[in-house]
Amino acid sequence: MSNRREWSEEEDKKWTDELNERLSTDKCPACGSNKLTKHLMGRPYMAFVEFHKAKSEELGWQTLALGGCCAGEGMPDTTCTACQATEGSK
Repeated sequence: MSNRREWSEEEDKKWTDELNERLSTDKCPACGSNKLTKHLMGRPYMAFVEFHKAKSEELGWQTLALGGCCAGEGMPDTTCTACQATEGSK
């Protein structure tokens, strides 16, 4: 992976703040872990995806999963990386 960032400083701050907020508030209802992979539906902004790839490597777990273009009924919003429990539905 290239060390060249494809996102701006403003985007980096915004997305880092959002991720840190998620890590401090969102917990798995089954095991209590804060290592939740967020499922993103639709066509993503690729810089956002690259940001999450870099953060996933840094943290050692996947922070974002691409779910495709169409959200099916019952698709989860998040998956816990610790126990694989899913939460929410689209």
